[in-house]
Amino acid sequence: MISAGSGVFTAADGLQHQSTLGADPDFHEDYCQLLDLTDVEKADLDSNRVRQLAQRTLFSPRSRRAILVNSALVTGLSRMFATFREFAGGQEQVRIFQDRDEAMRWLLES
Repeated sequence: MISAGSGVFTAADGLQHQSTLGADPDFHEDYCQLLDLTDVEKADLDSNRVRQLAQRTLFSPRSRRAILVNSALVTGLSRMFATFREFAGGQEQVRIFQDRDEAMRWLLES
């Protein structure tokens, strides 16, 4: 599954996307995800909002989630998300990539 953000990314965007996925009858918790944030120009969220995004469990322990980034800001926020996800008990694997092909190879290994 591929998700993408662009422009100004907000916590509301992330929460809306999570709600949309959770309500989609075609979504399965075992899916792997490529979250492409390379078109995000600005992130309008703080650590409390990142923690809020990380609290929700949508994916199973068998899932892999690759976050594709290309800026220092988005990389830092993605690392924060991965850490908060782990603290929240998330058991899916989350890795951050700067290369789309490498991210896709990792996702397809599962």
